[in-house]
Amino acid sequence: MTTHTLDLRGATAVVTGSMVGVGIFLAPPEVAAALPHPVPFLGLWLLAAVGALAGAATYAALGRFRPEDGGDVVYQREALGPAIAFATGHLQLWAVFCGSAATIAAALGQYQLPTALGIPLAELGVTLPGGFSITGAQMVGAVVVLAVTAVQDRGLRTTDFVQRTLAVIPVAALALLALATLGMAVGEVLPPLPQKPPPPSPWTLGAVVGAWLAAHFAYSGWNAVVYAAGVVEDPDRTLPRAMLGGTLSVAALYLLICGALAAGLGMPALADAGEAGTALAAHLGGDGLARVMNALIAVGLLGTVHATLLGGARVGLAMGRSGDLPAAMGAVDHQGTPRTALWVQGAWTALLVLTNAADALLTAVALAMVVVGTLTAVSLFVLRRRLGTSGPTGFGVPGLPLVHLVLGLVVVGLECAHAISPSGNRISLLGLVVFGLAVGIGAARRHSRRGV
Repeated sequence: MTTHTLDLRGATAVVTGSMVGVGIFLAPPEVAAALPHPVPFLGLWLLAAVGALAGAATYAALGRFRPEDGGDVVYQREALGPAIAFATGHLQLWAVFCGSAATIAAALGQYQLPTALGIPLAELGVTLPGGFSITGAQMVGAVVVLAVTAVQDRGLRTTDFVQRTLAVIPVAALALLALATLGMAVGEVLPPLPQKPPPPSPWTLGAVVGAWLAAHFAYSGWNAVVYAAGVVEDPDRTLPRAMLGGTLSVAALYLLICGALAAGLGMPALADAGEAGTALAAHLGGDGLARVMNALIAVGLLGTVHATLLGGARVGLAMGRSGDLPAAMGAVDHQGTPRTALWVQGAWTALLVLTNAADALLTAVALAMVVVGTLTAVSLFVLRRRLGTSGPTGFGVPGLPLVHLVLGLVVVGLECAHAISPSGNRISLLGLVVFGLAVGIGAARRHSRRGV
């Protein structure tokens, strides 16, 4: 069976590799537009970090309750029943994990790699019979997915090494860039700030909530390692330490980066930056440094794809073992690698890249994804009550899981209100309906099995 496990460093690399992504460069401009002053701007990022810690504490406690591969599926099956776990598993495997990995891989082919290599991949491509065309960017994105799948097929030892490497490079480089920017600001040797008119300060509830949600989702990924909890060394100790250390490290990095963005670009230019990392690098060092930053972002995105596919395959593994998918999905080889689940996931993810379907899929299930996270938070309290215990607490702070549950309920309410508003996207309601139907299918399957 398994010959290698994820120790504390490896588990922490999964957390940081999942968290550090393009969100830290896309979200700050949105936050700066809503809060165009440094103190509230940084304060909101600090608040979002507390929310991430609360979520990490919740999943760490659940991981200690049930240190098995699969994450939410395992916890919800134990606490809320197999019907909800059936719906959650299918949503996560086919939409959330595969859709997220496909979206990031597509972005690598569409934006990061063309800029780093100087090759217009989007302008290259082939047209298949029937008029269906595939761009060079899509083909590169699909190759990235299949290459990552092939790496993980070599076993957990190789997967662990690659994840650690992909996690440490962008984190170290981004920290150095942020520290250099802040040092230049203290030494008053920064290039003159871009001249931009100050953005209007909305300070409306909607703008602030939107900014908070952007920062909150930029921190997402703190729960990534629980999906591979079955291969974590001494999970009772390692899971909470990895999730706490990884989340705190990324929170510190994000606050450092946001401080550097505010100092290096100024709030008006930051609010207008679009992608803030490249904008800061270009301001400090011109096109050359901007290309380096773009390459670092690409490495970070590759690490996120790697960690996402690692977790997604374990969801497929758990569903195969529970009977929610064919038994072959629940099989592992002599190294403990879920090869069937891994390659089925890889093929579906590559197909999503080639058909440009990932963004639409994630939009459709966005609200259901939030509901799933909230149901998992509920699962912790159900399990505690059922087992007659107040712990484990995750990080030893009993109130953090309650904070995560309350935040989850607030986010669900806000997302539902937005979905039904005149400017909302009704397709997310369809995703919620599909999730409900999947719960019904899961209940029907359970009933039919009992009748056999």
